[in-house]
Amino acid sequence: MHLDRRLALIGTAIGSVVVLAGCGAATSTPPTAVPTTAATAAPTIPTAVPTAVPTAAPTPVPTAVPPTPKPTPVVTTGDANAAGSAAGYLSEDSGWSKAGLIAQLDSSYGDGYTLAQATYGVDSQNANWDAQAVLCAKGYLATGSFSRAGLIAQLDSSYGDKFTYAQAVYGVTGAGL
Repeated sequence: MHLDRRLALIGTAIGSVVVLAGCGAATSTPPTAVPTTAATAAPTIPTAVPTAVPTAAPTPVPTAVPPTPKPTPVVTTGDANAAGSAAGYLSEDSGWSKAGLIAQLDSSYGDGYTLAQATYGVDSQNANWDAQAVLCAKGYLATGSFSRAGLIAQLDSSYGDKFTYAQAVYGVTGAGL
């Protein structure tokens, strides 16, 4: 009899096993054909899920700082006149290097502008110095005979036209030599 009672308790425990299915749902398996002497209640599992999950406070987005505007350079009358002189020389289509044109505008034997005024005047033209080298090379070839190396040396010379070496090569090649 003692053994029968043990089997009845084991059967009751097995018969009331709680099986969890899914998120928070509980099901219980009813006892099968094992008689019990006392009623057993299946434990209940709360099925409520919190709806609000606490979150961290949002990180503030930094606002963009507007860029500081660059001051507009003051163009003096001398700067404007140097720009006009530079434009006049470039319109002759004889071909000027940047350094040569600045030297012409700055020279006391030339236009007599200050170095700053001459530089402003030349820079304000946004000239294509490669194209100017081609014009200069063509002008030399129209008036005389030059070897390729001799004409490059003339265009590149600090005593000559003052083009950069790359511009001189470009100009001589563009002139067909």
